[in-house]
Amino acid sequence: MYKKDWWKIAYLEGTVVGITQPVVYKGSEIDGLVEGTIHYIGVLPEHRGQGYIIDLLQEATETLKSIGVWRIFSDTDINNLPMRNAFEKVGYSVWRKN
Repeated sequence: MYKKDWWKIAYLEGTVVGITQPVVYKGSEIDGLVEGTIHYIGVLPEHRGQGYIIDLLQEATETLKSIGVWRIFSDTDINNLPMRNAFEKVGYSVWRKN
């Protein structure tokens, strides 16, 4: 489940840099809180390596925290080292490595 205002598009001088789409799982409630995830996050290739992924991930994380989640569960390919590093920089824990 999502709300359109949770989606964020990042711009740099009027040019799209990236997008994020946080969502929550239906039926995941525990004590009135839901489980969330970063359904989609990405930075356009020409803007990668400049730290925008950190900004997008922080924004999506704050959105989920603001609606009340008991856990944010997200994943990435084990070989996607830039995304794995971004998750760790924002404070996510590595739960499983393979």
